[in-house]
Amino acid sequence: ARLLGSHLAHLGILLLLIGHVMTTTLVDRSDPSHLVTLVKDQPIEHRGYEFVFTDVEMISSNDDGYDYAIGDGYIGVVIEVREDGERVADLMPGMLRFDSPSGAVSARSEVDRMVGLTGDTIVILDVFQSNDLLSSMIMGQTSDVDRVRVTVHHLPGSHLVWTGWVLVMLGGLLALVSSSPVGSDDEE
Repeated sequence: ARLLGSHLAHLGILLLLIGHVMTTTLVDRSDPSHLVTLVKDQPIEHRGYEFVFTDVEMISSNDDGYDYAIGDGYIGVVIEVREDGERVADLMPGMLRFDSPSGAVSARSEVDRMVGLTGDTIVILDVFQSNDLLSSMIMGQTSDVDRVRVTVHHLPGSHLVWTGWVLVMLGGLLALVSSSPVGSDDEE
């Protein structure tokens, strides 16, 4: 069982590395075709999916729906994802807001992802859109946002990364539980 665990862990490392190479080298992050402008309530086709920007949502750090342990608030754009006219996911890329004691406000973009058979599709606000949303939030004008710019990346092979990690953990656990305890008679 220990040998099997070792083989599983090494297979996991191999899959993890292959998945990492696929998700980093097969995606040209400088390609402008990944930049998508979404007009409110108008479907935009991108790589076989329709993306529809439907709303802007603000969540205070005091709200029950706030899922982060850091930051002072979240502002996100709600995007419906459709395939062949059927809704397959709701994504909410956005940004965390950080308020400083001096009154300055800074932000950090947050990715949202959709899991698919061939890999994950991630959506993130571009840097200019993040600044625009932050300004709209500060001015209380989020209802006036009628278009957003997002970056959409399909990451083929991302499942290999997760599968690899699972195999590394399972293999390590199997090797650990099948090992003889230190100081046992088997070592003599």
